[in-house]
Amino acid sequence: MLTPWGPRWPLGHEETTVEAQAYHMMKALDEVRSAVQSGQLRTLANRQSLSSPRLVEHLRRHQELMLNHTGNLASHKPASMEFPCFSPNALSDPLVADWERFMESEYEAPEPVRKVMVLLPCSARKPYRLSKSHGQFFRAINSTGCHEVMMTSPLGLVPRDLEDVWPASNYDVPVTGDWTADELARVRRM
Repeated sequence: MLTPWGPRWPLGHEETTVEAQAYHMMKALDEVRSAVQSGQLRTLANRQSLSSPRLVEHLRRHQELMLNHTGNLASHKPASMEFPCFSPNALSDPLVADWERFMESEYEAPEPVRKVMVLLPCSARKPYRLSKSHGQFFRAINSTGCHEVMMTSPLGLVPRDLEDVWPASNYDVPVTGDWTADELARVRRM
């Protein structure tokens, strides 16, 4: 039977009539329409791909193809659009690769703060400066003469001067304090 989460065998009490199948198919289409309208189609694809090795394979192949396509960040994203990063797939998201490319090849720290960089942890609250911990960092550093850069997953590094820019301002990731080898490699490259 087809469900919004992919095909599965029906349970003993579930109907398998054409009408029941049509109902489930309509619900699945409603999920897709809603994801398209809210700009969350990729999130839906990530969630639903986990139900099948073949779907994960297709999603990974799509991500590989998109890595060669630049300009994902250049497209307009509303400031309210969230960027959920709940699964390891977020590390290979084309938007993350585009952010890394931007940071490596185009970003330059503001002139007055180029000599000293302070690496800070990210915070769950965005923008970072509004978090309690970053308020404490700001008071402890007590200087505007250093370049504050946050280390975060999946984006790698987020300079203080870009914390209000999408996707840095709108990503959401579970904070565990544990870093994968891929996450650390991204930070080193940047």
